[in-house]
Amino acid sequence: MESKRELRRRMGLLRATWPAEQQARWSRAIGEHLLALPVVAAARTVFTYISVAGEPDTHELIGQFLASGRTVAVPWMVEGGRAMEAGRIGGLDECVATAASHGIAQPRDFKPLAGPPDIALVPGVAFTAGGLRLGRG
Repeated sequence: MESKRELRRRMGLLRATWPAEQQARWSRAIGEHLLALPVVAAARTVFTYISVAGEPDTHELIGQFLASGRTVAVPWMVEGGRAMEAGRIGGLDECVATAASHGIAQPRDFKPLAGPPDIALVPGVAFTAGGLRLGRG
């Protein structure tokens, strides 16, 4: 059986072969599919990641969620970087990447999300057919 470390490495090498144009097309298709899902359409509060290179782009989705009046929260690294909380944002301009957040954009000022989100969009390095997720760490 392949180790998680080896699978992460292999998936990273595969992603590196995908042309940027293809990744952009896939990101748009994923976004369109998500927005068409009834559970997403009904969601008033969305917890999502802020994408980095090699991940499906969430920047446009975040803008669409905010423009439609939804509450959007993104990961905020708790000091020490071993845990995260959901921090509300009013736009991506409120976020900054820091060493403490492992170079991933997060809210400059933490505003906690009041209650659980209706939906959560999470990135992954790989997924099983049954939906199990392999993350970066």
